Amino acid sequence: MIIYSIKLKNDIYKVAIKGHAGRQEPVATAFNQCCGLVSLLSQSCAAALAYKGKNFNSTVEAGRVEFTVSYDNVSAAVIYALANGLANIRMEFPNELREET
Repeated sequence: MIIYSIKLKNDIYKVAIKGHAGRQEPVATAFNQCCGLVSLLSQSCAAALAYKGKNFNSTVEAGRVEFTVSYDNVSAAVIYALANGLANIRMEFPNELREET
């Protein structure tokens, strides 16, 4: 299960995405589409914010992406795209991706 949260507090966005989706059958080592989509989306957004965001800090490692960035028009647009993308992925993979509230 992949669990994510996106929070805005005191003009700072905090994004945390942790976990792994289950392996797909019939091959236990098969590529997991949910993991791939979440990784691509979250790391692309993190890269965009690292390039253009203010006060960007991140941790990216296997099974974990976390970052903070100051609120501005650029970060708001990127975070909006991230939130919508994750919501769409969650609709396709409801048993593998969950939003933490």
